[in-house]
Amino acid sequence: MLTEQTKRGIKFWATVILMGIIFILLVQSIGGLSVLIDGIVESWPLGILGVALLYTLVMLIRVVRWNLLLRSSNIEVEFSLLARVAWIAWAQNAVLPARLGEVSRLYILKDREDVPVSVTTASILLEKFFDLFGLLFVLATSALLFSIDNTELQSSFVQNVQLLGVLVLIGSLGILSTVVFDEFYLRLLNFMPLKSKLVPLFKRFQRSAKTLLQNRFMFLQVMLISILQWFIEALTIVTIAWVLGVRISVIGIIFAAIVGYATYIFPITPGSLGPFELFVGQLLIIIGDLTTDQATKVPFVTHILVIVYLGLTSLIATTTLSYREKNQGR
Repeated sequence: MLTEQTKRGIKFWATVILMGIIFILLVQSIGGLSVLIDGIVESWPLGILGVALLYTLVMLIRVVRWNLLLRSSNIEVEFSLLARVAWIAWAQNAVLPARLGEVSRLYILKDREDVPVSVTTASILLEKFFDLFGLLFVLATSALLFSIDNTELQSSFVQNVQLLGVLVLIGSLGILSTVVFDEFYLRLLNFMPLKSKLVPLFKRFQRSAKTLLQNRFMFLQVMLISILQWFIEALTIVTIAWVLGVRISVIGIIFAAIVGYATYIFPITPGSLGPFELFVGQLLIIIGDLTTDQATKVPFVTHILVIVYLGLTSLIATTTLSYREKNQGR
């Protein structure tokens, strides 16, 4: 029998190997490592500084939204702590499969502030719903504002908007049903093997959802923040495209970026490395009549810069978090 340490080691190296294979394939798709390095060098200083500034805004917006969702469960946590935890979690999400960085949020808040795991989990689940809503809104808006005489692209607009629309509709109905049919869900969960964990989680989730639905101002805040988050994140792609000399419609780039970001919510690879570049690159080819190398280089360089940014900032967050714990004698 394999020990837990051995299993963790196998999972770690499997992730490293998978990331390495995807990275090599992406590098080859844009013409080699030298092309990637050239793209990063070309991005200095405006592109790199622009990505750092925009992604800092994105992260702060995410922390504000997370704070609101926790407050819907009557949980007050210091903003600076939430920010450090968020930076650490998102850096891990960028390189780990299945968004395992979210586990850090559960653990650190439980350890530092004794926030129940069920509360943090409920806030993360609500985040995913609002992420889908924000994606759909920005995607639909960009589709309405951007027009091109290309039936393939128009078909892509319709299909992606419809898909995200169905997801958001299902999520909306699901949240509403937990408020209206809460007793039914509780009875159903009591028949499940993990009812001791699922029932408290459902009660927390249902309570948070009910608070949001009753507090219209808070609900509106979370929705607007979710829209703003994706719009600003899409501007990182626009920035790198402009720096690398890709002069095509800004609205078209935003549409392509949002389609790519949809792979972040339910990633099939660590950090969605690969699928993100594939979707964004293919749409940029259609929108701007670019070569495969040109179109893939834009999302790939952006993605690498974001991963490096998150790695550096999460290192600072981890260091300050550890330093504070040491000072508190923990």
